[in-house]
Amino acid sequence: MPQPPNIIVQIIHIEGPLKGRIQELNQPQLEIGRHKSCQIKFPADITVISRKHATIVRDGNRFKIIDHSGNGTLVNSQPIKEEYLKDGDVITVAPGGPKFSFLTEIKPGAAPLEPAPPAEPAAEPVKAAAPVQQPAPPPPQPEPEPAAQPLPDYQPPPAKPEPVRQPPPEVEAAPAPAPPAASEKLISPFVVQYGPTINSFDSLPITIGRHPSCEFIIEKTGILEHQAQINFHNSQFYLEDRTGQQRVLVNGSPIQQETVLQHNDEITLSATGPFFRFLEGGRLVEIEKEPVVEPEKQENETASDQDQTSTSPSRKIKSLFDKFLKH
Repeated sequence: MPQPPNIIVQIIHIEGPLKGRIQELNQPQLEIGRHKSCQIKFPADITVISRKHATIVRDGNRFKIIDHSGNGTLVNSQPIKEEYLKDGDVITVAPGGPKFSFLTEIKPGAAPLEPAPPAEPAAEPVKAAAPVQQPAPPPPQPEPEPAAQPLPDYQPPPAKPEPVRQPPPEVEAAPAPAPPAASEKLISPFVVQYGPTINSFDSLPITIGRHPSCEFIIEKTGILEHQAQINFHNSQFYLEDRTGQQRVLVNGSPIQQETVLQHNDEITLSATGPFFRFLEGGRLVEIEKEPVVEPEKQENETASDQDQTSTSPSRKIKSLFDKFLKH
C-alpha cells in the first residue's frame, strides 16, 4: 500500500511584521499564533493575535484551517470557523492583522510500504530451452513458361519490343512544417504574489508589462508595455526578456535569451523593481530589495560631480583675474 504523498505547505507573508518571509513546512498540523510552540509564530506585541489563534490541519491530501481565537480568522476576507484551503487563498490573522498566502507543493518519491518482489527473469529459460530453428528454405521459384513457337510455314519478322512505360515516380509531398511547440499542460496553476494580491494562471505563457493585452499587468515606473514573459516547456519554467534592452535580471545578471528558472532565483524586472523570488512548482513571490542603480545613471552622476569640482577652482581664478584688470 503506497504512502501518502509528501506535501509541502508554503506560507508567504504578504502584510505584517513578517512581510516578505517564506516558510516551507511539512508537518500535518501547523499552529498559528504568538506562542513559542507555533510553527507560524508572530511577535508577542501583536495582541490582536491570540497565543493559539488558529490551526491548519492536514486531512488526506487537503488542508483545513480551524479558528480558536476571540478576534477571528479570515480567508479571502471572509470570517471563518472551519474552512478547507485552496492554493492561493489569503489568510488574515484577525481583522486588520497580518496576512499570508497559502500554497502547497507535492514532492515526488512516495515509496511503497513493502517493496514489490523482483520480477523473475522468465525470458532467459525460454530462450535457453527453445531449439535452434533452422532458416526456412526459400520457396520454389515457378519455372518460366516456354515461349510459343511460330508456325513452321511462316516466320514473322522480329517485332521491336515496345518500351516499357514506367509509371511516373510519385512525388512525395513535402512534409508539413511542424507546428510551434505548444506549452505543456501545467500540473498546478502558476501563482504570482504581488503586493497584497495573488494571481493564478492555469496556462502559460504569460506576458508581464503595462500593455492591456498582457496577462499580468504591472503599472510601475521602469516597466515597459511588454517587459518579460514566463514560458513552460520540457517540464521547466523559463523567463524571457521582451524589452530587447537587457532590462530583466536573474540573480543580478541581465538575461540575453530564454533562461531556465531555478528554485530561489531572484528576478529583477527593472532597476526600480518589482523584485521576485521563484519557488519550485511555479511560484513567483514579491520580495523587498533596494532598487538597482543603473550604471549609465551612476556614471553620469559621477561625471557631473567631477565637472563641478574641476570647474570650481577655474571660476575662482577667473574672478581674481577680473578684479586685477579693474585695478
